[in-house]
Amino acid sequence: MSDIRRVLFPVDLSLKFRSLSPTARKLFDRPGVEIIMLHAIEEPPRTGRGTEVERAVMQMEFMAHKDFQHAKITLRTDRGPAAGCILDCAESRPVDVIVMPAGGLDSLRRNSPGHVTEEVLDAASCAVWFEWMSNSVEAGNEICCMLGLDDGDEAAICQAVAIARQLESELTLVHAAESSAQMLPWVELRDSDRSVHFARRRVEQLRERYAPAATLHVEKGHPDTVVSRILHRRSASLLIDHGQTPNLFAASLACPVLRLAKAKVLELAAAVGRKERA
Repeated sequence: MSDIRRVLFPVDLSLKFRSLSPTARKLFDRPGVEIIMLHAIEEPPRTGRGTEVERAVMQMEFMAHKDFQHAKITLRTDRGPAAGCILDCAESRPVDVIVMPAGGLDSLRRNSPGHVTEEVLDAASCAVWFEWMSNSVEAGNEICCMLGLDDGDEAAICQAVAIARQLESELTLVHAAESSAQMLPWVELRDSDRSVHFARRRVEQLRERYAPAATLHVEKGHPDTVVSRILHRRSASLLIDHGQTPNLFAASLACPVLRLAKAKVLELAAAVGRKERA
């Protein structure tokens, strides 16, 4: 079972949010999970009666009733810049995931999820879940975990296995083999093929050790292209990533993205190492 127990859900009441994706609702809206709905009021009080707070609480109560039935809901309003309020709340009441909107089509054209989301992504010490406001994809039954063949892969796979089990979904391990031949056209083709072969062997070893039931997808190409192709081909319901920010935009209009925190991944990697040595 996944270790997600407390979720921070910032709410910008000035935007017309769609309902959460089926994947997010299935993972977060369950007994034993606390969802903290937070609204940051950036402008100074207009009256001494606190009507802004009352209005925000009423709107959040409506959203909570619409989107959640099983999780424990906590409502909170803070005054100040949105990113600062979100990060302060995440630190004062340690959370496992922050759910952030990654913007609509305008944000995608700018290749940016928005300045608040970017600030949270850069500074958050926990995982960040991205919901695409333009997302119209129905619930799928496939989770893709992006691997970089680095120190965080083992922990990322373990997290992905737990979440896939929670969602009763299939799991695919994905790696984009960017060979030196892509950067240096004069490198012989056999060197490019050798790098792909090495990557496939390494991913196979990771699968055998941590996720024997998972499917593999190793493909030569730029990560953005590889990620986008596999997510659409498999009608994926979630992409799990541990630090490759460009992959967020490759997943646009396809599915939500769970970006694992680097510090958390390294902590889990150390725990996995200790368990294997024991």
